[in-house]
Amino acid sequence: VRLDLQPWDATEAARTSTWHHLEIKSDGFASYTSVDGALVKTEAAPIALDKVLLSSGYGVRGKVFPGLEASASFWDDVTVELTSNITAGAPSAPKAVAWDLRRWEKVETVGAPPPPRYSHSSVYHEGKVWLFGGERSAYSFNDMWTFDLEAREWAPVDLGLPLGATDAAVPSSRFDHTAVKVTHAGEDYMVVYGGRSGHVFLGDMWAFHFATATWTRLAESGELAPGLRFGHAASWTAATGAMYLFGGYTDAGFSADLFRCELGEGLSVTCADLTNGCPAVPGSTGVPAALTARYSHTMYSKPTDETLFVYGGANLDSSAGFGQVWRYSGDAVCSWEAMGAADELHRYEQVMVVSEGSTHIVVQGGHQDGITGSTYAFPIG
Repeated sequence: VRLDLQPWDATEAARTSTWHHLEIKSDGFASYTSVDGALVKTEAAPIALDKVLLSSGYGVRGKVFPGLEASASFWDDVTVELTSNITAGAPSAPKAVAWDLRRWEKVETVGAPPPPRYSHSSVYHEGKVWLFGGERSAYSFNDMWTFDLEAREWAPVDLGLPLGATDAAVPSSRFDHTAVKVTHAGEDYMVVYGGRSGHVFLGDMWAFHFATATWTRLAESGELAPGLRFGHAASWTAATGAMYLFGGYTDAGFSADLFRCELGEGLSVTCADLTNGCPAVPGSTGVPAALTARYSHTMYSKPTDETLFVYGGANLDSSAGFGQVWRYSGDAVCSWEAMGAADELHRYEQVMVVSEGSTHIVVQGGHQDGITGSTYAFPIG
């Protein structure tokens, strides 16, 4: 059925509750849609690929239809292939994309790897990458894995728990959470906060003790000031022993909140809301209005002081992503500034690391006019 604002067509393809293969091709002159290898639709116009949107319970352009709230969609792998001179049923061989400078190389690994996933977290500790959580095909994980960088070996983390252990012993399954490495009282931990599992927002905090491979629940969902949220960013600085959380999505919508959390005796945790200013700096105004509420951004804190850097992210009003780099001077000064640049790199859902000596932040991947694999560096001094 074709509607004015909803150009959908009914097809003769069988509707069954099983996995199907959907393929959409465009050759610059027309577009072709196939289901399970059978051509079901031809449009006499090409399509431009700027994003892939998979949704359920949300009408195209926000239009609501009867029964929409009961809809559901699940997906497995999504693959985008650059090809040339495509015609229906006779695709040409994919073209290799050559890069002029650095190249990504696949790392050959030992041992069975973790099941495929996205929106998971990882931290580095003593020669290993420690991975937690994530999602794939509407299934959320709460398992832990290590990757030994020298041996290039994956291994699951044995938590020593009996089969069927409850969430009282380990964090519940989740994705879009944050994880940071924290050193407290001479011991190293991975601290996980928030995230979501399906439609459930989370706001609990957990600490994983590397030395004993044990989890400790630091706070139940809703007990701490940041509340329930996902898509936020977090960073820990050794200079003060504090962890900062910024932004994300909450039950009130997109957020530009800033929180400072600290571990105390017996792994107690306290979080202070710095969104509207710092208690130690009378008259401070907090997060500026120009630092728009967002999620899927990245944040880095310098190890030598309290300086924070926030980059990228998106919301419904900026679907192309934000391009400014913001610097927070620390709680002693409690001021924000947008770092000037000759141009802006608009991006979200990227990853970010810092160069040796903390001279540059380096971002890779994410969304920038579609999904990108490019890498950029920005000087932070």
